[in-house]
Amino acid sequence: MSWVRRVSPGDPAYFCNCPPCPFCFEWVKEGDDARKRKSRERPTTLRFSLSILAGIAVALTVGITLLEQNLSTASSEHAADPATATRKSDAARQEPIPIRLAVTSSPETGVTVSVHNGNAAPLDLKVTAVDPSSGSQSMVAVNVPALETIDLTRAGLIAEQGYQLTLESPGYVSRKLMVQ
Repeated sequence: MSWVRRVSPGDPAYFCNCPPCPFCFEWVKEGDDARKRKSRERPTTLRFSLSILAGIAVALTVGITLLEQNLSTASSEHAADPATATRKSDAARQEPIPIRLAVTSSPETGVTVSVHNGNAAPLDLKVTAVDPSSGSQSMVAVNVPALETIDLTRAGLIAEQGYQLTLESPGYVSRKLMVQ
């Protein structure tokens, strides 16, 4: 048996070329030639590591791509749900009811409350009048056609000076004001 120079896998300056260095030489039986030695050599750690790293990179890329596709599919299905879309649009709508309120007072008729719909669409409107001293309430629910005026007193609302009015309509921020 004797020491035989290994075939260097990298920079020859890295190897010391001094037997019995296991990096530069290997111990072989007499008569073994280079072909047999080469067949016995194992792949270097560097080649093996690079193969593993490449496999991991491919697996991560595929995994992340599939995850992104699943998330985008789930979010589009969630956005397509009409109940969710309605809740989102109602929550996003933070504007007051588009009406103009007119309160008139005369000795003959008392207090008259009317509303004008300034919207191009009809509004479902609920108006509550509360007497702060007694706590008594009067409430009417009306549909106000687009760009029209309705007399709430004729619709049944009872309100006097000092009463607090609350106006509510689905999809809009409610309004509260005092009759003066």
